[in-house]
Amino acid sequence: MKNILLVLGLCFAVTGCREFDATLTLSETLKPKVKKGAKQIPAGEYSAKLKIKKKEAELEVILPGSNNNSEMEFKIPKSMQLPEFSGPIKLRSSDSGQPFDLDGFVQATVTDSRRYYQQESCSEQVAERYCWHTPQGYRCETRYVTRNGWRDVEFFERTTTREMELALLNPSDKRVLGELVGDNQEVQRINVYTGRCRIY
Repeated sequence: MKNILLVLGLCFAVTGCREFDATLTLSETLKPKVKKGAKQIPAGEYSAKLKIKKKEAELEVILPGSNNNSEMEFKIPKSMQLPEFSGPIKLRSSDSGQPFDLDGFVQATVTDSRRYYQQESCSEQVAERYCWHTPQGYRCETRYVTRNGWRDVEFFERTTTREMELALLNPSDKRVLGELVGDNQEVQRINVYTGRCRIY
């Protein structure tokens, strides 16, 4: 299996960037329109990394040991909103500017872990009264200082797994030129209870 890095900046309705572990399988040589680098990618199977960026739409193929990387751009219509979780993905050649269509879907599943209970460090701004002696007598003022402490928390972990399949199609006869299959997993901590910070 050949190794490449595949960066697809299709802007999902998300912030930040998602990265997918993927496999790109080409049944014939792909000849994309490139910004720079190799103008064709031979048929074969490639290990890939799929990156979903916030505001970019480009596909970059990096061949290890090669200085002839292939970079191509996809134009995404402003009216097109790709699914954040599950749904179809259809990008026509006439919209993207590439000589092939993208047709597929992304499917998301969400699972929650058991609940965890623990203590964690915390800090708070505390008002403290300071007084000192001056030739005119005592003076006092309130100062806010940061004090550290501990608090009880209860939480669970939510795992979101996204699976993506994209077919690369010939625009004229819809012949399949290749397929990109990948998955992404994100773990998010969900706080159920956060106790008061106990200053020490």
